[in-house]
Amino acid sequence: MSETSTPGLYYGEYTFATGGTYEFKARVNGNIWCTGAPKVGGDNTNIPLNVSDGQTVKFWFFKNSQLVIDSTHFPNGPADLIGTHSFKLVGLNGQWDPNDSIGWFTKVTDATYSYVYDNTLNDYSLPHNGFKIVVGGFGDNSWAWNGASDGSVVKFQEGGGNIDLAQLKESNGNLLKTKFYLDILNGWLFTEKDLTNIQPLDFANNGSVIGGSSIHLAWAPYTPNANPLSAKLYYKIVDVNSNSELVSMTDYSTSNRIDIPREWIGKTVKIIANAKIGEITGPAVEFVINIVDLPQDVIKSAVDYITQNSINQSFIKLSQGDSLDSVTNNFSVVNSYVYNVVYNNNEYPLTFNIDWSTDNSNILIINGSNVTVNRPSAGDIQVTLKAKAKFGNVTSDYEKSFVLTVKKFLLGIDGGVLVTFNVTVPDYTPASDSLYIAGDFKTDRLPLWNPAGIKLTKVGDKKFTVTMYLPNGATIEYKYTRGSWSKVEKNKYGEEIANRILIVKAPSMEVNDTVEAFADLGPTAQKQPDIYIPPTPSVVNIGESGKLIKAEGGIKAVPDKDNKYKTSWNKCIECGY
Repeated sequence: MSETSTPGLYYGEYTFATGGTYEFKARVNGNIWCTGAPKVGGDNTNIPLNVSDGQTVKFWFFKNSQLVIDSTHFPNGPADLIGTHSFKLVGLNGQWDPNDSIGWFTKVTDATYSYVYDNTLNDYSLPHNGFKIVVGGFGDNSWAWNGASDGSVVKFQEGGGNIDLAQLKESNGNLLKTKFYLDILNGWLFTEKDLTNIQPLDFANNGSVIGGSSIHLAWAPYTPNANPLSAKLYYKIVDVNSNSELVSMTDYSTSNRIDIPREWIGKTVKIIANAKIGEITGPAVEFVINIVDLPQDVIKSAVDYITQNSINQSFIKLSQGDSLDSVTNNFSVVNSYVYNVVYNNNEYPLTFNIDWSTDNSNILIINGSNVTVNRPSAGDIQVTLKAKAKFGNVTSDYEKSFVLTVKKFLLGIDGGVLVTFNVTVPDYTPASDSLYIAGDFKTDRLPLWNPAGIKLTKVGDKKFTVTMYLPNGATIEYKYTRGSWSKVEKNKYGEEIANRILIVKAPSMEVNDTVEAFADLGPTAQKQPDIYIPPTPSVVNIGESGKLIKAEGGIKAVPDKDNKYKTSWNKCIECGY
């Protein structure tokens, strides 16, 4: 089966030369067996097929849901997963009948792979502490596809336990009174609570926001899932008094903030937000806020206070294992900070920007919250990182400084074994060409089999060297190239060679390698051909023993490892020795 233009959906066809009864499953990566509906029996059994001579059967497979269907049971494919063959919850009120009248999902209008079950007005118990999801309509053979609980997440698979999650239950243990959504393409089960779980980060509903500031929304899944739910947020802003639209529907991810211009000071506005998961857009979540103004001197006092008292080392998010005294990896910084500004006995949670700079932009390259570290080759170096708070056009007069020691660049891992590779290349190697080492060095700090990833230093005529720091005890494999696989090393006859292998051992190592030839430049030695001397008919000789010797098949001469010939009879009859 091949993946279609819809990621996660696979399709294939098969023509049966001979009709009859067959059974099948789908298999992923050779070891995950997946079934569908109907089945020939209980858990994890096959799907039956009854076909005629020459009949072509179509197959559809939802990889994330581990569900496979065929055209003998579903002639129109996924479009037939409706009505009596839709999905349903079983185990409600202790009933496991896949054909009864409760718990049925229906196709969501205008959706292709999403279904909804509305349990808002029902009060179903879960006496077995959970439920399953099946493809209905096939009687006892409907137990084809079950959602199984796996720790704290939902995983759709064949068989397994019930879906038993606290987030899907009321406080009394009954099924949650909400809408349940099933996305068979992505393998997601979620609820309307997931769609409405939108929260203000730095403002309060029916609160006040300063004109000229920015505010933020946050979304988090309510239902845990095996594949994390992927929600997009959209919003629009309406003037409450005039009911006019100030901002049309906007994708929140384009800037990850909502800007409140100073022109709106004095207005009361409504932010109307929606979350979209897969094909499903949730109901609107509304926040009403008043846009107010603050005197500039109040803002100025706030940015100075934040710079002097709030910004600290915790604003620098170094990589694991690094410290201010030893920086070896890229890191991030906090570039926004929420601070409650008090004015006229009211608190206004404002988001302040934190501006970062450095006294050495060649070593630390700052791009928003990300800091790229260019480690020096000559030795360790100290660099000052500076920060100050800012709101709108108001910037603090103060500055908070941090001194970082950036460690010398090492090709490989810090603390690794020092391994020096010395390489001699053939005389015909162009003097202007560079030499590279490509391989698997058992660390993600070095490129993996990149023919131009690690360049060696030329240290003399046809001599190159490089020093790397590699994991102790690792078995590495490598080859030399002149920048591409078409220029990889070969043996002297121009033939393919096996990967070079090295076991890294502390405290240090020096490796001396010789490249015999390169693929594009040809061999550096010619292999001598086999020589065959045909037999002379009726040749008869008398050996030292006086016995008759007949030579059959001629003489064959082959070169040895030193290209010197040795001869041997192909066959000797009645030789006497």
